[in-house]
Amino acid sequence: MAAAVGRNGMKLLIIAIICIAAITTLYFTMKPSASTRAQESSRREMNARAFSGMRSETKWNLEGDMLWGFFFTNPTKPALEPVAKQLEKMGYRIVDIYLDDKKENWWLHVEKIETHNVDSLTRREEELSEIALKSNPGSYDGWDVGPVLK
Repeated sequence: MAAAVGRNGMKLLIIAIICIAAITTLYFTMKPSASTRAQESSRREMNARAFSGMRSETKWNLEGDMLWGFFFTNPTKPALEPVAKQLEKMGYRIVDIYLDDKKENWWLHVEKIETHNVDSLTRREEELSEIALKSNPGSYDGWDVGPVLK
C-alpha cells in the first residue's frame, strides 16, 4: 500500500488516523443531555470543538470536500440492512456491516464525499439520528473524516 499511496499519501493517512482517534475520544467523553434541545446543542458544541481541533492539528481544507464516515449500531444485522439501502439511495457508499469484537452489536459504516461546517454537520447528524431511530432500536453513533485521497 505504501508504494501505491506514496510518502505524502502515507502522511495524510497517519494524520487522518490521529484525527479520527481524537474525534472519537471527544465523542465518547461527551455525556448526552436529557432534552432534545440540549442534546442538539451538545452535539453542535462537540462538532465545533472537533472542527477547531482539526483546523489547528491538520492542514486539511475543511472548506472543501472531505470523506465523511458515519456509523450506526444495532443488536441485529437485519435491522441495519434497510438503513444501509436507504442511505445508499441518498448517495452514501456502504463501507461495511460488521459485528463488534464483543459480538454484542452490529455496526454499519457508510461514507460520502461532502463539504461540511459545524452547522451543516450538526444538521446531518440530526438527520442520521432520525433514520437510526426508525431502525428498531438502532442508534446513530457518530462520524469520522479524512481527506479525499485521489
